[in-house]
Amino acid sequence: MNTYHLSVVTPAGKVFEGEAESLVAPGVEGSFGVLAGHAPMIVGLKKGALTLKTKDQTRYYTISPGILEISGQNRVLLLSDEILEKQTPPAQ
Repeated sequence: MNTYHLSVVTPAGKVFEGEAESLVAPGVEGSFGVLAGHAPMIVGLKKGALTLKTKDQTRYYTISPGILEISGQNRVLLLSDEILEKQTPPAQ
């Protein structure tokens, strides 16, 4: 599967930096997914469950409100005030 560069950042620092295959995030207008080659966009995020899939593993987080930017260069930046990693998928 194709990948893209993902940076997940909070005021405390980087939570994740690397190549991702997919991301499912809680947008203010509903959950959405991001794959490599996604059209550029900026979207507001609400508090909720975030799922990040890399080549080797799937990671689960609970995030506070924030912003996600998808650039035209296969790069994604997620900014959030707080992100907590979970061992299992967070409740929706």
